Amino acid sequence: MKKLLIIFLSLLLSGSFYGQNCKPTKVSKQANGDIVNLYGGRIRSGGFGSNDKSIYSLYIAQVNEGKKGTFIIAFLEEPVQNKREYDYAINNFLNEENLKKSFLEIQLNGEKIKIPATECQLKPVKLLGSITGYRVTFQGDITKTDLEKLQKYDLQRFRLIIGGHPYERYFKKPNSRTKKLKKAFNCVNTDNVFEVKKKSADEMNLDEVNKADYKTEIKGKWLLQGSSGNIVSFKDGKVSFSKMGVEYDSGSYKIAGNRLIISSKEGNSILEISMFLKDMIILKEKGNEKTYERID
Repeated sequence: MKKLLIIFLSLLLSGSFYGQNCKPTKVSKQANGDIVNLYGGRIRSGGFGSNDKSIYSLYIAQVNEGKKGTFIIAFLEEPVQNKREYDYAINNFLNEENLKKSFLEIQLNGEKIKIPATECQLKPVKLLGSITGYRVTFQGDITKTDLEKLQKYDLQRFRLIIGGHPYERYFKKPNSRTKKLKKAFNCVNTDNVFEVKKKSADEMNLDEVNKADYKTEIKGKWLLQGSSGNIVSFKDGKVSFSKMGVEYDSGSYKIAGNRLIISSKEGNSILEISMFLKDMIILKEKGNEKTYERID
């Protein structure tokens, strides 16, 4: 779902609005038949009477009720006086490399949820051909556990770091906006939201696997350590790759000695099995090692 940002951006500008009776805040049917629902609302409305005119919003987005993914989306809109001010912003702190490092931090019930950007995109806002501001769309992965926290607790702090610049909002106690957000989030169907079931450290079997048993022991699902939901699944010569429960590639595999040979839609690759334990495997490709742990 790498192109969802474009969908969400168009949704924000032209999507339909609905009353909050456990219906989406915004909804759109895409050309391919997918239904994209957004649940949420505005955090800050532009600082009327203040020099700070930035606007930011927070949404949970679902594609086909979560069957094609559930994401957290934040929008930032900021006005500029002229094109020179816009150029300064995008050249100094809103360049592509800095946007990649953006993250969202949410505090609920005294606990922080930190979500790195999977995508972060900037577009100019124009009026009669002139640039009047910029709009940043932040997208990150959200787990079922974190979504349930958003449904259970009121928002205490919203902190969006875009290009190294913080955009923050504190709430000492629930107000009309935090209550509205919580109500919207509670309309999200969590049945299809991704959740990984990891083994605890003391449950993991770290016995070494004999090379003769590689073909049998590799069967199952393996989670890339350090990721929020990158999973590779092996079964009877077939391999599939998914992120947050949504498959993005598949193909076939075979094992020759300590080499794992994969042929998929995205191309062929040969990986070295550096270490193979019952519940952990380290794969090396072009000198880069990645560690995976077995999940249920």
